[in-house]
Amino acid sequence: MLVDVFNSAEVWHPWIGSYYAWLKSFYHFEPVIRSGFIQHPKEIPVNLVSTGPCDEAKRSVEGKDAGICFWTSQKPNVRDEVVLGIDLENNHFMGRGSVVRVQPEHDGCWVCVKISPEDAFTMRMAEQLCQIEHYRLDNKHYFDRNMTPDEAAKEWIAKYAAMFSAHI
Repeated sequence: MLVDVFNSAEVWHPWIGSYYAWLKSFYHFEPVIRSGFIQHPKEIPVNLVSTGPCDEAKRSVEGKDAGICFWTSQKPNVRDEVVLGIDLENNHFMGRGSVVRVQPEHDGCWVCVKISPEDAFTMRMAEQLCQIEHYRLDNKHYFDRNMTPDEAAKEWIAKYAAMFSAHI
């Protein structure tokens, strides 16, 4: 009789629901910060064009190292000036910066780029759009939530926009 009670759906279903809610609490949708750089979502590629070594006079401009960190199969050199391109649906964003850090891994590398002050606003807006799209896709994949881009944007902005702006 006791075995029948534990095997019944009425007993296990509430437990599974609370366990699933507990597991969800460990998954965070906020943007990942890698050494002060916003981690760009891997599923949205970044086009990288190196334009050569960075002029030291430009590199010593006041300000903290902040920008974006992204995955690429290319391996630029630290201190290279680069042009980044991000394509998101019908929008194309471009920005310049300098490579601050390169972390090689088995099939590519993580590249941290300090965005130039002239392009910081554009790249911050582009990166927010990428983070919102990533948030929308993760909600669909992990929680079976079908959100419109506008719904995802409103929710993401309310939760994460304040912490985001300091990093680009």
